Order: sequence, then structure tokens, then C-alpha cells
Amino acid sequence: MEPVDQNSYWSSVILASLIFGVVYFALTIGTGYYVINHQPASVAMSPSSIIGTVVCLFAGFGGMLAVWHHVNEYEVTIQMGRGAVIGIITGLLIGVISFVLVHLWEYIDPNYTSRLMDVQIAIMNSKGNMTAEQQQKMADMMHNRGGMFQVLGALFTTIGLGILNLITGIIGAKIFKGDEAAIVE
Repeated sequence: MEPVDQNSYWSSVILASLIFGVVYFALTIGTGYYVINHQPASVAMSPSSIIGTVVCLFAGFGGMLAVWHHVNEYEVTIQMGRGAVIGIITGLLIGVISFVLVHLWEYIDPNYTSRLMDVQIAIMNSKGNMTAEQQQKMADMMHNRGGMFQVLGALFTTIGLGILNLITGIIGAKIFKGDEAAIVE
């Protein structure tokens, strides 16, 4: 049996990714239901965009939590580069976990995505910037290619979470650098 690398950051990354991935998923689904259950005119001012931004910023602290956990669990100091690695991996995993959970949610509420797309189309229609023909083309495209848009959206979200957590991982490495006298060799 090989010795365990006590400086491995994977337990910290997985823990923070699971916590933030599940919370990010729950807040995303909650925001989706908020949008679905409100009239398009009231949503056109987009409180859901504000909520979505806050949720995304919240998920950005996963990298910092992973760094904090790693430093405290192993009583080590880490360089900013290692904080960046811990952060980006945490952010990417948060994106993957939330994407998988959203797709599992479709088994609980199979109409969730379709209803959300319908409301988004209604929001575009309420703005009045498009002709009826353009609105119908957009609606057809969203319903026919909804899966592609979901995957692309999830990809961009995951990349964004990776970058955001890379930054918070670096900040966490700077803040939680640990006690230099307690370096584990």
C-alpha cells in the first residue's frame, strides 16, 4: 500500500465542490422557479439576473473554502500557484456537479426546462424589440435546440466558475497561508 500524500488537496477540492455545487444547484433551480412563477413583465426588469449574479459570486467562494480546508486540514503553507490550482479545479467541479444535478432535476420536474424557456421567450416578446416573425423564429430555435443551448450555457458557466474560483483560490492562499512553522514535510 502506497503512503497517502498528506499534502493532497483532492479531499478539500471535493468537499468544497460538493458543498458549493449542491448549493449553487439549489439556488439556480430556485431562481428558475421564481422566473417561471412571475409575469414576464415583472421579470423583464430582471431581479432574476441580480439573483443569478449573487448566486454566481457566492459559488466563487468554493475555491477559497477548499484552500482554507486544505491549509487547516494538513497544517501546511501553500503558494499562490497551488491556491490557483485548487481554486480552478474546485470551480470546474462546481460547474459539473450543478450541471449534473440540474439534469437529474428534469426527472423530478420534466417540464421545468420547457417552462423556463417559455418564460424567457415571453420576456423577449414583452420587450417589443422583435417582429412577430423574429419572435417565432427565436421561439422555434430555443425549443428545437434547447439541449445545445443548455450545454453551451453550462460550458460557459463552468469556465466562468473555474476562473472565478481560480481568483478566490489565489486570494485564499494569500489569506490562509497557514503557520509557516507547521510545514509538514
